[in-house]
Amino acid sequence: MAEGAGAEVWGPRILAGIAFLIGAALAIGDYRAIRAGLASATWPTVQGVVTDVQQGRARIARFVYSYDVEGVAYDAYEAGFMMRPMYRARHHYSNGDGVLVHYDASDPSRAAITPGVSWWGLAWHLIAPLGLWAAALYLLRVANR
Repeated sequence: MAEGAGAEVWGPRILAGIAFLIGAALAIGDYRAIRAGLASATWPTVQGVVTDVQQGRARIARFVYSYDVEGVAYDAYEAGFMMRPMYRARHHYSNGDGVLVHYDASDPSRAAITPGVSWWGLAWHLIAPLGLWAAALYLLRVANR
């Protein structure tokens, strides 16, 4: 083996391992978001009110709404369980607007104003981990040449 050949073999393998692990972490998080999104479509609802909307740079913003379940007050920060609901919430609601809140009956602190899963959100949540896994497989193929 020529000097420096170890780096040529192990470098792509290490990068493949990192890409695979990041893809796995994204897939686990995405699985949870998709499950919550699907479940939220059947959650009970209550009326709530938007208490704080602040525009931020790019996709960063603050969006808070309040609601009561059986006399207990809650604040929530999630518009939904995919990326698109937060974008929509930032641009369609103002402080004081009424919203229909879907809440998890087993944990009323979990809530969404945009229940369900969008096709766009589902596609994005599948593309990112699959792309990283494809990159990992490519890097392993390069390392095994």
